[in-house]
Amino acid sequence: MLAFTRLSLVLSGESVHTPRPYPHPISVLDVDAPVAGEDFQQLNDAMDVASEYNERTTTLAKYLSLYHVFENFMFKSPLVELERKSGGGMFSIRDFRRLYREVEKSELSVLKRLFKEVFPTTATPTSSFRQVVEGRWTSFCPAPQIPDLDRLLMRLGITKGQSSLAYADFAGHESAGYFAQIVYSVRNVIVHNTETEWHLTSKSLDEAACLLLEDFLMPSMEEIGFSLMATKNPLVWYNNPAISLYY
Repeated sequence: MLAFTRLSLVLSGESVHTPRPYPHPISVLDVDAPVAGEDFQQLNDAMDVASEYNERTTTLAKYLSLYHVFENFMFKSPLVELERKSGGGMFSIRDFRRLYREVEKSELSVLKRLFKEVFPTTATPTSSFRQVVEGRWTSFCPAPQIPDLDRLLMRLGITKGQSSLAYADFAGHESAGYFAQIVYSVRNVIVHNTETEWHLTSKSLDEAACLLLEDFLMPSMEEIGFSLMATKNPLVWYNNPAISLYY
């Protein structure tokens, strides 16, 4: 009878779950970073998605919008690299073949490459993004909840070599790759909904998952994503307003 009632409510356009509101304000490292006169219009697509992110109020919906910002960046980055290397000159067929090879890689591979390029760059006057992210990792999870977090990382399929990544393993030059794995895997368990896969919903969003998303993953992604938009950089900013295909 309960299932019948739930279905009736759903068919009437009602919700039968309790959404989890995102509990934190946006985390931006420097709101004064944008400089008037820069070519910000080249980031209009990313800004539109970020605006949708700001509009959303629940953790899972906000996460997907935030992921879409990085989806934009990770496929734009190879084109930006090619445009900058050309120095505004003409693109060759070989250049485009190289570009296609980059964007045809798996989504996780492209995401790993993006974060490996971002992590060494400056986040604050005294810290790199790697230091900021690793610092948040070491402090976001209370000691009694580390075993639950380790089980969550295993369930997400986050690996270190041939083994499951443990909380204590997130450090060093591989941290960008671990971060990319977590970002991508969380997106997958929210989006994928099959009988044979674990699906992250408002109902299954337990304390460990809330900690991971709300106290580590999303603040870190906000700081990286909004910094890439606010400050001119060689990763997602073109040097020239047009690409030359012929003279």
